[in-house]
Formats: sequence, C-alpha cells, structure tokens
Amino acid sequence: MFCNLALTFTGVIFFASLLNLGLCSKPWDLLIFSQNWPTSVCDKWMQGRGNSCRQYPNNIWTVHGIWPTKLGTVGPGYCDNNNPFDSNVVRSIENEMDYYWTSIHIQGSKTGFWSHEWNKHGTCGTSIPQLSNQAKYFKQGLDWAKKYNMVAILGAAGIVPGQEYTVQNINNGIKQVIKKNPQIVCYTNSKRQTSLLEVRLCFDKSLSLVDCDGTAVGKGSGNLLTNCRSNRVLYPRAN
Repeated sequence: MFCNLALTFTGVIFFASLLNLGLCSKPWDLLIFSQNWPTSVCDKWMQGRGNSCRQYPNNIWTVHGIWPTKLGTVGPGYCDNNNPFDSNVVRSIENEMDYYWTSIHIQGSKTGFWSHEWNKHGTCGTSIPQLSNQAKYFKQGLDWAKKYNMVAILGAAGIVPGQEYTVQNINNGIKQVIKKNPQIVCYTNSKRQTSLLEVRLCFDKSLSLVDCDGTAVGKGSGNLLTNCRSNRVLYPRAN
C-alpha cells in the first residue's frame, strides 16, 4: 500500500528510489532452481567467436541460479542495489561453489558469475527467511544441487548422456522422480543439433517442490514446459 501511494503521489523517481532501498519489494510467486549440463553450456558458449571454456566437472549438473519468478513473466530482477554481492560471504564455501556452481565461461570470473546471480536474482528473494541473505541464498543452491542430483534423477529413468531422447520422455523421467512438472531448456547449435541445456525445478515460498506450470519458458505443448524446437534432443556425452 505504501509503495502504491508513493507511486501515485510522488512519482516514478521516488518509487524507484524506494525499490533501490529495498523498501518496496518486487512481487514474485515461486522460485525457479536452474541446473545446467556443463558440456552443453560450453558448446553453446563456444559458438561465439573467440570464446573458450574453463575446466568444469564432467559428471554433474551445475547450478545456474535460484530465480524468484512471477508467473507468466521473466523476473523480477535487480531488486536491491544497496545489497551488492560480497565475495567474503562465500569464502567459507568457495570449494563447493567451484564444484557445484562453477562458471563455465573462461572470459568471466567465477565471482563475477556469482555476483550476477545474487545481484539480479538473489536480491529479489530476501523477503523469505530461508533466502534472506547471501549466505543463505548460495547455501540453498548447494543443498538443492546435492538433493536434486540431475544425473541420478535422469539416470533413474534410463536417460543417460550420449543419447537422443524425446522431450516428452525427458519430462516424464524427471516427473517420475520429483512428482512435479519441470522446465526443460534446449539450445540448437550452428549444425542444427538440438541439445539438452538446462532443467529447472520450481519451489514455493516455503521451499516445497511445486509444478512449474504457468512459468514463461517457450512454446511448449500439452503438459510440456520447454523451449525445445525439436521433438528429439541430444543429451550430450560428458567431455
């Protein structure tokens, strides 16, 4: 109510200032936890001229981020400019972060990646106690990466690297284990090969798994939440 009054009576500039101070939170409905397959991330990045990848774990899915999300949209983002990333916060868990939440792009620093995820996404989730500060945000990502081991989840459905699968089979395999609808994200390289890139799970504000239904991801059909343009996609072999 206060934020609405600020916008109505004192204008957009003051309202923007309140957002920067963290006095007006940007609304969101659920959390998207995004994991990516490092081989695919590297291949996609290498499509750019002069790009190269740093050494990365080849037997796990790594964390992309935890994203507070309003249904039907992408975002919000950059919710508190006065709460920037502090590298000292992750120092005690840096080894785990290097493994589970690593930056694949060699041109960017690992802390630059973490800084981006906190500044853009983490600052939007501080309204709930479980994600109220940087330490909790990054610790939660590590905990979920271990609990929702995507190699194991997909493997339980017989979905293993080096093979092609239908998007429906990938979706069904994940849902068979977690009992909720995920998001499935692909990319198509310059050779027109469509590959599995990310799997995203959704959580409510109490950190319980929920369906990702209603989230914006692409042009899925039926019960599929996906941007995959091809029915069959490659789950690339780990490099």
